[in-house]
Amino acid sequence: MDDELRQALEAMERRINTRFDEVNTRFEQIDTRFEQIDTRFEQVDSRFKQINEEINTRFDEVYERIHDVETHLLRAFKGWADSVDMRIKGFSTFDERLAILERRMTELELRRQPPQ
Repeated sequence: MDDELRQALEAMERRINTRFDEVNTRFEQIDTRFEQIDTRFEQVDSRFKQINEEINTRFDEVYERIHDVETHLLRAFKGWADSVDMRIKGFSTFDERLAILERRMTELELRRQPPQ
């Protein structure tokens, strides 16, 4: 009976070891899959960061463009307002007329010069 019991225990031990080997193999496969998933998440995260930077760059460009348009409109409105103001008040002297013309010429010259 001792011999039969020993053989039964050895057979059981072999089955248990075989099962543990199968489980270990499965865990290794799962670990490999998790590593692949982690790599993919890193790629996706990198792409999201890149897209976020591109969006921020575009917003900066839009904000800059809006600022330029606002500045242009305000300058145009000021020129118009000054002109209307002078018409309402009337030109009292030749010097005032000359000063307005000089200011307008300076503005036109500044517009023609490329930014440096």
